Amino acid sequence: MRNKSIFLTALVVVGLALHSCAPDPVYSYPPEYKKPLLFTLDKPETVTFSNQNNIRNVKECRAGDSVTVYLPTAYTGVNIYKATYKWTSNSDKLGPKTIVQIAPCDETALPPKWTFEAPDSAGRYEIYFRATYNYSASTESGVIYGGYPTSSGSHGYEDKSSVYGVLTVK
Repeated sequence: MRNKSIFLTALVVVGLALHSCAPDPVYSYPPEYKKPLLFTLDKPETVTFSNQNNIRNVKECRAGDSVTVYLPTAYTGVNIYKATYKWTSNSDKLGPKTIVQIAPCDETALPPKWTFEAPDSAGRYEIYFRATYNYSASTESGVIYGGYPTSSGSHGYEDKSSVYGVLTVK
């Protein structure tokens, strides 16, 4: 009887030890952004995750200026193998731009940005941002894709988003 008790105790200890060594599940997490979109006349290569707080932002520019719009990023995300960034505008002068980013969690790939030439007409230009993600592991809720923002906000249709910025061209 004593041998059975020792055997069962040893079996329980081994079972607990093996259970505690089981790997934690791997999950994907989306990036976390800070609204609104920001604009800069700085060189686009200076707009990086680690340098984004040192960028000189502008709200206006001159026609023909090279402008980079970007979305400040608080967290890079994990296990995302592809992101598609869709930039749209309230003006045909800027048009839409879609940028596919492979391995977008890399700090040099963030924040999302688009560099364009300011329109030749003075005015107020709204730029809108959307992102879709393909995950290399499911999220904690079990999905393998996602998007940002999750709704269009008060604009109510696809091209406009609740994530936007306004640039005035003088």
